[in-house]
Amino acid sequence: MNERIQKLAVEAEVWANQFEEHWADGPDTYQLFKEKFAELILQDIDLIVDELYHAMPLEQASVLLTLDENIKEHFYGVKR
Repeated sequence: MNERIQKLAVEAEVWANQFEEHWADGPDTYQLFKEKFAELILQDIDLIVDELYHAMPLEQASVLLTLDENIKEHFYGVKR
């Protein structure tokens, strides 16, 4: 794993483990970890697409908007 993925995994693990510490019969921390880890990766992808969008000439930016919409629809079921 690269350094960024490792950092996101640690962040997700810390986030998920807080539930185990506070609720003995709480939610499955591994499931919470997986969900948070995926969420953090998608947030990073969104930031990358946004940075590229602002760095591109406007006439080429529509490709990134389409990509962003497809990613959100695929993973979140969100259609803009």
